Amino acid sequence: MQNQHRKDSNHSGFSTDTEEDKNSFENPQEIGAYREVDLSVDDKSSQQEMEETNSFVLENEEEPVNSTTSEEEEQLDLINRPEEGFLVAGSLLFTAQVTLVSEWELDNPVVDYNSRKATGYVGLKNQGATCYMNSLLQTLFHLGEFRRAVYRMPVLNSSSDNSPDLLTYALQRVFYDLQYCPTVVKTKRLTDSFGWDNADAFTQHDVQELNRILCDALEEKMKREGGEDGVNIIQRLFEGKILNYIKCIYVPYESSHVETFYDLSLNVRGCADIYESFEKYTEVEIMDGDNKYRAEGYQELQAAKKGAVFITLPPVLQLHLKRFEYDFAHDMMVKINDHYKFYETINLNSFVSREESMEPSNVDYTYDLHAVLVHMGDIYGGHYYAFIRPHLLQDPDGWYKFDDDLVLKSDRHQAIEENFGVGGQKIAPEEEKEQEERDRKSRTLNGLTPPELQPPRSRQSMVRKFANAYMLQYIRRDKIQDYLTPLKDAEVPHELIERLEKEKEEEALRKKERMEAHLYCTFMVVTDNDLFQYRGTDLLPRSGLYKLKMRKSTTLKELKDSLFSRGLVKDPTMIRIWRCFQRDNDTIRTQFLLAGSRENSSVLEDPGYQKPDGTWEARVLDESLVPIYVEDLSLNDGRSDRIRALSLPKSLNVAVAADEMLLFFKLYTPFPTADYRIIGKQIMKQNDVIADVLAVIKELMGESSFNQEMLLFEEISPRNVQKLDDISRTLKSYKIGCGDIIVIQPVPLPLEHEQVKQIIDSGARYLPTVLDFFEYLMKRVDVEIRNILEPHKPGIILDMMVTDTYEQMRDRFCKLIRASIDPEYIRFFPMDPYRMQPRSFPFTFSERNESFQDWIRSFAVRTPPGRVLYYQRLAYAAVQYDEKDEYTVIYREDSGRCLKEDESFTDIQECLFSTTDQVLKENNCGNGIESGVKSHRTNILSILLPHHSKVLHLLQRIRELLNLAMEIELRLVLVQDHRIVRYCLPDEEIPEWRPGTGMMMRVEPCERELEDSIWVSVVHVTKDHKQLGGYDIFGVPFLLQVPQSGDTIEELRRRLARTLQVKEEEAESWKLHEIQGDNLRSLPMDPEVVWIPHSPAQGNVFSYSLAIERKNTSKRLHLSSKAFGDKPLKIRG
Repeated sequence: MQNQHRKDSNHSGFSTDTEEDKNSFENPQEIGAYREVDLSVDDKSSQQEMEETNSFVLENEEEPVNSTTSEEEEQLDLINRPEEGFLVAGSLLFTAQVTLVSEWELDNPVVDYNSRKATGYVGLKNQGATCYMNSLLQTLFHLGEFRRAVYRMPVLNSSSDNSPDLLTYALQRVFYDLQYCPTVVKTKRLTDSFGWDNADAFTQHDVQELNRILCDALEEKMKREGGEDGVNIIQRLFEGKILNYIKCIYVPYESSHVETFYDLSLNVRGCADIYESFEKYTEVEIMDGDNKYRAEGYQELQAAKKGAVFITLPPVLQLHLKRFEYDFAHDMMVKINDHYKFYETINLNSFVSREESMEPSNVDYTYDLHAVLVHMGDIYGGHYYAFIRPHLLQDPDGWYKFDDDLVLKSDRHQAIEENFGVGGQKIAPEEEKEQEERDRKSRTLNGLTPPELQPPRSRQSMVRKFANAYMLQYIRRDKIQDYLTPLKDAEVPHELIERLEKEKEEEALRKKERMEAHLYCTFMVVTDNDLFQYRGTDLLPRSGLYKLKMRKSTTLKELKDSLFSRGLVKDPTMIRIWRCFQRDNDTIRTQFLLAGSRENSSVLEDPGYQKPDGTWEARVLDESLVPIYVEDLSLNDGRSDRIRALSLPKSLNVAVAADEMLLFFKLYTPFPTADYRIIGKQIMKQNDVIADVLAVIKELMGESSFNQEMLLFEEISPRNVQKLDDISRTLKSYKIGCGDIIVIQPVPLPLEHEQVKQIIDSGARYLPTVLDFFEYLMKRVDVEIRNILEPHKPGIILDMMVTDTYEQMRDRFCKLIRASIDPEYIRFFPMDPYRMQPRSFPFTFSERNESFQDWIRSFAVRTPPGRVLYYQRLAYAAVQYDEKDEYTVIYREDSGRCLKEDESFTDIQECLFSTTDQVLKENNCGNGIESGVKSHRTNILSILLPHHSKVLHLLQRIRELLNLAMEIELRLVLVQDHRIVRYCLPDEEIPEWRPGTGMMMRVEPCERELEDSIWVSVVHVTKDHKQLGGYDIFGVPFLLQVPQSGDTIEELRRRLARTLQVKEEEAESWKLHEIQGDNLRSLPMDPEVVWIPHSPAQGNVFSYSLAIERKNTSKRLHLSSKAFGDKPLKIRG
């Protein structure tokens, strides 16, 4: 059993134990209550649990028990002495004080904790997985010079009229709230300005990646406005320069170039501390032996030194510790939790070349630690928080922990030493022992609980193992005073304050309206014009109505005058306002006259009933949303005196009689299309019979329209329609009341009728009765069906029912588009809900046997902007695709050696679903139509082959389809994410191709293989700091033959220029790299350096690629093959 006595030294001033509690626990004999605990061992599991947790130790406040002394061992031995009375009948008796706290309180010791009051700072709200953003924002906010620069940015966008730049203004607002707001600050507006949705807010990203993207976005905005001395604040704060050089040892030749950086990525693995990382960063590599350097002007290869030195280091040094690396042995990314030291103060003068430096010679590159950004977790996820010293000079020990909405006082040990990490190769044994001792002390509660008494899955040990520093921010000592000076109120732009104050006033006004909302109600006004234009079920439309907000004390006369002033009625004395109610069956009907037609009564008074003395028993309805029907009495729906007499009451101030009710009449006609509309309304008596209703309808429709046999129904609800077949029965006997709807329709025609056949042949639905029409409305789903070759162009809208089958949909669609198309030669693709593109494979056999309702349930992972399907016309009957394997193959005549993006297809979905009109064709083939994308370079083919076919069978089938000569040798290569993964041998079985993986099968002509040469995979890359690794692969990859002995950089460029058919001058501007996995290594710029290629693994698998760095000029959207959860981090605002 473990003592839960708890005192958190991390949070000064907050403790769960009082002095009285401590004294009573130090003297157990003074405690008035004892409890016996049975710790007898009944089985092996309980014995193991007891061995893990069942220990006892006495508390010593002055000298915590950190190691076992002989005296303490003697005390522990007392437990095993039966004569001392601790063990009785196999049970251990002892006294303990237990403080019960919730698990949440273990991490949050004070429930009602006020960060601003306790620390002077406030936290940021986590929107789901935005802890990485919160940590970065706090770090940048406490960099005073950066905050000043953000405040100085123009609040208003120069290109618009008083509309703020969303990103700038949102960041200014967050900083302003962090400076003045008393409670936690929300970041929703900031992420909205980034263009993020809820999915982005719940996707965790890398804090260094966000830092680069945010700084890039701000730098672009600052460049447009200019900066001090032409240099924006981002450059002035964070920019450093490094000189990369190659210097020959025995001849006087040297090559160098300068690069700039905003942050440095330092190795953690294999380095003991930050100084070793800098030494490794700037270490000199000896290029000797096979790695000699070809210097310009010398025929022989030369031994050389290759290295890098810093020319300048920035005033604010941001260091990224490379805790995430690719493990080639396990083929996965892993987190490096090794022990790695960093210091409060670092001196980097030895790493800066004074000869090359652009700074004054007396600059001292001594830095003090300002912030530590910590990542707790692993490669699959985790949590970020930050330790910051806001007042580095005034309070060097003033560390604070910023953990989302919680800000806590901290200390040096928690901020620095606890975030070194655990283990690794570079930690000395004695240092590891000291670290374990410190960790044991830190885990001990008040010095009472040694490590062996901790629970097996201790939270502290988890934090120690997986929480470590990920980013460090140092400030050069001579700049601390300037960059960390607290901002004064006068430095906040007056324009920003005015805008924020205006927003606060608007928010206060909205709050006042919410507070007074109970005093108002909103009338949903339905006029006769709305009624007669409505074509749906129920009496009134549910949307698009005029809303009129008025106080609940408004009288009926005031409401009429208000309707007249807004032009909704012509004469307020000739209207009658009906109160509408929603019934239990979810329908809306008129029920009674508003306020009993009494002009001076409140509009929310229910007339109730009239007493014998003429007074009313009224009650007030407390509702906020009131639908009303405004009946215009000047409109005469009927043509007879009887209708006029029934419609107009004797006095407009008197309600209708108790036995009278307002009925509405609708007409349903199935030809030429189903139509359902109101044709009139009428005051009727309860004892009127159905024949009276028919007479009124006949007068409403006219003699000429009422020349065929009719059927009568009552629309009770869309799911409940009652047939009125006895014209002698009264309305009361049918339970027809005020506001009910009578439906009339012609007797339906048989299916053999010519009109019915025309409807069915056109692909439309024949709905003979209003019952069929209501069922259709309930089950209707409008589906847009597009051509898969033109997936972004509008398609045909097909009205389907959720009970429809695949065959019904296919047959109706073929009738709609063209009668000559055989339904057997067409198939459909659903939409990929993550990519908003056609899915890469059609409906499967099992899906085709389901109803449309099952498809909706299957594909509704994310609600698309509409139900969209895609059709494809086939060269073979659809049934053959179930009996054979289908391979979608791209044939490239140019073998991928093309730089023109409008003729380069890089992905199967990009090929099939391209919107480039000039390369889209449909070619007659067999009995159907073969769908394909064709140009003088590219053909997309759908090949059907028997199961377990070999590559040579696929190549032979393509040769037959394209009429290729036998002299042309073909090969099959597999392409994924714009890289060639491998090429396939003719005798091997065709690789399994799984749709949706982004894998593309490409067939291309194969040139003659030269002697002593190997194939190299070549890709195109462009710099992109928004991508992990700092680059993005695009374009069409290809294979290049290179001598096994290697090429000089100059000859390699010429070979690439000849292959891609570009000028050598253009190829000379390309930077060349070597890629393995996600790691990119730059090749030397020196043209005489020899590059030796890596041989493909197992003869045909490419683990390395040669990369050409050039600008991506493509304006087309390259579809990503990443999963939805891996969406890239971008600021789109």
